[in-house]
Amino acid sequence: MKYTKSEILEKIKDVDLEELYTNDVINYLGKTSDTKEKYSEVISKEIFDNKSKYDFSKIKTIERTRTYNANHSGEYNPNSSRREEIIAMKMYNNKKYDFLGNILDYQVPLKDTKNTKAGKIDLISYKDNTLYLIELKNDRSKETLLRCILEITTYYNQVNRTKLLKDYSLPKNTKVQKAILIFKETKPYTFIEDEYVNKLIKKYDIELFIGEVDEKFLINKN
Repeated sequence: MKYTKSEILEKIKDVDLEELYTNDVINYLGKTSDTKEKYSEVISKEIFDNKSKYDFSKIKTIERTRTYNANHSGEYNPNSSRREEIIAMKMYNNKKYDFLGNILDYQVPLKDTKNTKAGKIDLISYKDNTLYLIELKNDRSKETLLRCILEITTYYNQVNRTKLLKDYSLPKNTKVQKAILIFKETKPYTFIEDEYVNKLIKKYDIELFIGEVDEKFLINKN
């Protein structure tokens, strides 16, 4: 089914910022039936042009009382279908990457209670006094790059960054940096040259990393 430009914009009209990245329309593929624009570009332009409405800094911090550091073991079931988590665990076990630095943890929880609606940060890494909060999409991902942008921007504003640094014993003056890690030849990768997707990446100060798929999950910086 194809949608007009106005129909696409109508779908995000009254969505709360915290839940925008979870809205199905964010992952719609294809072009509008009237203007022939990519759905993701229509939405990206709407977000970029309406700075006050889409001000993610207004998202409230989730005051997590427990530590963010869950002391993960890195052990995983190789037969698991949860490919994204397995990739994150493999990277955690490999520990160090040229551009990302040391992988400190994976699946870092944001919520404080079971009733809190919040996801998990896929990976965090540390390099040159910078803590990267990384949104990872696996090497078979069918999601849009726009989804990645909105997800990591939401998480960045939900996490208590001061507490996060403390829980991982990092210096108080550490820069906390939003980042996205995707793999070549995947759906998110096909959006990397789109005009307004790139404008959002710059607007929200997001580092984009491109992964080369091999058994060691070597990472190249885009």
